[in-house]
Amino acid sequence: MDPACQVGTVQGHGGSIMVWGVFSWQLLGSLKFVPTSHNVIRYVELLGNHLHTFMLYCHTHGNGVFQQDNCTSHRSRLTTAWLDELSSNFSVMNWPPRSPDLTSIEHLWDVLDKGVKAHQTTPATLTELWPKFCKPFLWNASANLLNLCLVMWQPLSRPQESQLGFNLLSLIQWHFSV
Repeated sequence: MDPACQVGTVQGHGGSIMVWGVFSWQLLGSLKFVPTSHNVIRYVELLGNHLHTFMLYCHTHGNGVFQQDNCTSHRSRLTTAWLDELSSNFSVMNWPPRSPDLTSIEHLWDVLDKGVKAHQTTPATLTELWPKFCKPFLWNASANLLNLCLVMWQPLSRPQESQLGFNLLSLIQWHFSV
């Protein structure tokens, strides 16, 4: 059969990746690939390896505020104890789990999703997806950080913009052509 006449199909809804990242209004932190078998210990390791350094860099006076979406690994005793130990370096925002009204993370995921979907070709593998995901993360998100942060604060009394810092941990799913 002529390969030019063949069309790829997606079986089993394609694939997915889980990513973790951090940003504040003035700086985009690193984006890390996370194994989909994410647990409390791996989450605390991620925080230890990436969040603490980022918060110290962005918020040198210990006035940063960290937000997470309160999924199970975020609310664990181990995570809470780890964050409590660092309370002199930054504070953790207390807010309801999975509250769509308070999260700028969803706005960033929307920017990233549109960036990936803007490509002419659908990624066929996770290896192809990662660079297509990172490029819009680095370019589109960087230009919109302040707006992404301020969207969350509009219905609330506004803290100083220099205090905003957010955690991103999400399972991103795309359908791949195979």
